[in-house]
Amino acid sequence: VLSSCTISLSNLAFEKFLEHFAKCAYDFQQAAERVTIRFALKALFLACDHDAVGMLDRMRVLEILGNYYDSSTEEIKTTLRNPRKWPIVDVEECEDYLLAQEQSKEELNKVSETPELKDNKPEISEKISEDIEEEKKEEDAIKTPEMVETKTASSEEDATNVEQELNVDKTVEDDSKKGAAKPQEDMPVKDVESHSSVKDEEDGDENEDGDEAEPKPARTSSEDEITSSSHSVVTEDRPQSVTTGSAFDKNLLNQTQFVNLCEQFLGDEPLRSVLDSLVRFIRASYSETDEERIVRQAKARKEARVNKRKYMVEQLFDFWDVDRSGTLNFLEVIDVLSKWKDISAQPEFQEFMEEHYTDTREVICSELHDYIDSVCTACFPHEDPFEAIVIFLHTSIERTFEERKRGAARKSWINDIDMAAKTSAGIVDGVYQATFQALFNDAEAHGREKVISASIALLENNLNPEKQHRGATLLRYVAATPNDVPFVMKKCLYRDMRSISFAVVDTGKPIHVTKVLNHPGVHLWNPARKEAGANGSLIVLPLKDHEKSVTGVLCVDTVDDPMEKSVFITHEISFYQGVVKTLSVSMQYVDIRSKTVRIADSALSWIHRRTHSVKNSNFYLVEPGLHPADGLVLRRMFSIDHNRKREYFADPPRMNRKDNLFRDYLFKCVESSETITADAYGERHLAFPIRDQDGVAIAVVDISIGEIRVLPTHEMNEIQKMLRLLAVAHREVADEVAGRKKNIVLGQ
Repeated sequence: VLSSCTISLSNLAFEKFLEHFAKCAYDFQQAAERVTIRFALKALFLACDHDAVGMLDRMRVLEILGNYYDSSTEEIKTTLRNPRKWPIVDVEECEDYLLAQEQSKEELNKVSETPELKDNKPEISEKISEDIEEEKKEEDAIKTPEMVETKTASSEEDATNVEQELNVDKTVEDDSKKGAAKPQEDMPVKDVESHSSVKDEEDGDENEDGDEAEPKPARTSSEDEITSSSHSVVTEDRPQSVTTGSAFDKNLLNQTQFVNLCEQFLGDEPLRSVLDSLVRFIRASYSETDEERIVRQAKARKEARVNKRKYMVEQLFDFWDVDRSGTLNFLEVIDVLSKWKDISAQPEFQEFMEEHYTDTREVICSELHDYIDSVCTACFPHEDPFEAIVIFLHTSIERTFEERKRGAARKSWINDIDMAAKTSAGIVDGVYQATFQALFNDAEAHGREKVISASIALLENNLNPEKQHRGATLLRYVAATPNDVPFVMKKCLYRDMRSISFAVVDTGKPIHVTKVLNHPGVHLWNPARKEAGANGSLIVLPLKDHEKSVTGVLCVDTVDDPMEKSVFITHEISFYQGVVKTLSVSMQYVDIRSKTVRIADSALSWIHRRTHSVKNSNFYLVEPGLHPADGLVLRRMFSIDHNRKREYFADPPRMNRKDNLFRDYLFKCVESSETITADAYGERHLAFPIRDQDGVAIAVVDISIGEIRVLPTHEMNEIQKMLRLLAVAHREVADEVAGRKKNIVLGQ
């Protein structure tokens, strides 16, 4: 197959082809060898997680890694990464963590001034050294041919090198069969598999000769884990797609985060003896007091209860909101709830309602959850009937088959709008198209096949000095259904045009016009409609942000419908309100993404100007795949090369995990929401996550520093400084769009 692909290549192209395949082969070998380490670290996590909570104390793990690092010899330290520096410690907590470590060291030094502790101070260091020496004595090491990266000058030299490597491999194999003794030395983990296979062959030969085999020394638990997992290197499946990213928590680690943290700490080529020693050290050092264990269990139970109740309320809300309006009639909820144990007759309930919910008419899902929780706290101080109330509300109403069918269809169309935003790559056009498609589908299925037209206009400040007399604000049309595009796109609606759209903007409430022809506040952009005598109905709904401020309007009309009576009925208007709410949230989601891309562009450009070792950088957005089996995918938004040349992608390509084995470090970054250092195609890469308010990675910065392994100190500091600022700036943008209180850092 390869010969047919390369037969037409020139000598230079063929050399580059071989060089690329050599790098890919090396990366594939490294990825397979990493499986051994990950199996051992997963087993270590389960051993430390005594109560099977699924979490470990992150600060304690970092402290243990720091103690191990301090107690190691200088030779071992060269293979490890400093656990008090980035990327082991998060870039935003480097300074705080170092300060805390210095304070703890000062306290330890004061305590260690006593004569007894002075004598015992080197015990940990001696213990680690003894463990490593013991590992060296137990291993029957063999020398394996080292992989040397060479750049060939011609195809003949490549063939010669391959032939020489095959001869060397054959010689080593013959020597191993003869049982030739080799001097013992510390082996990398990548040599474990070959060492085990050779040793098994020697034992097998001895048994065949009839010699009595000597009893083997008992293995430690960590050795059993590594040996058993080494057999899985060949049979290991390709990395599975990431379905959800782990939320970063500065106090807790799940299994994925723990494995990645320890793997980063072990360095580029971990030694088996160091891995075994680290496993034993963490096993012995990680312990909890009874009080800490109780607190951790209580926290886990509380989180499980909160998640369960959130799910129950969401199911209740979906069952009640059959028209998918996004709100419930609060009076109907109270009317049903009042029948539960005659709660309405209790004075505590009446007092509670008068004090907090006198003017409430509609509630959204989160408000319904808060209301039920408040009722339980105010009226039942000695019990917790939350789940009983939710079950009662769920079983007290009935929905017909037609209502359930209509609700399910509308829910899927609402989800399509939400999915269009999540897979938009920061471009809002797909959200507009999904919105119009939802309106078309509902008009056909549940609107008696109405012929509708729709348009979206956003509210802007009137910055044209020549048109200031027409009003301080205007509505600019940014999207429309195909039949209206030539007439309304990019048109502006001013306040002096006396349109009902500005009445919707000012009041924040939808307006339904049953007969367009008889209403003076309807502006018809299509002149043909004026000539034909426009008939039909119109509904204008407000788009709102998180602060309930109007940002635009959605207009839906039936002017082109030939039917005389084509008015919108109640359940259609309710669905349109749900569409508007989903559209508003989706537009804000896309706005955050697009602003994050622009901020990342500025940050990476700054890094390229200040650090000469950075060869190229890429910025990826994390999105759900188009199919459920795809899991999370990465969209490559832009790249910057060594010459600071920037390339944006009009249609950012999707990167699936299963199809990008050599970019798996990017998906590890998404999976753990932690910084990952890895090699790909012969270059060192730093993958840095941009996290949302929940700590989940929503974007990844991929920085390549070429063939060097360690950046100069001043360049590393510059990168850390800008990545820290990038993370803070993203949160500021998200807070601004969401209407939360923010700290101004972009202007500083």
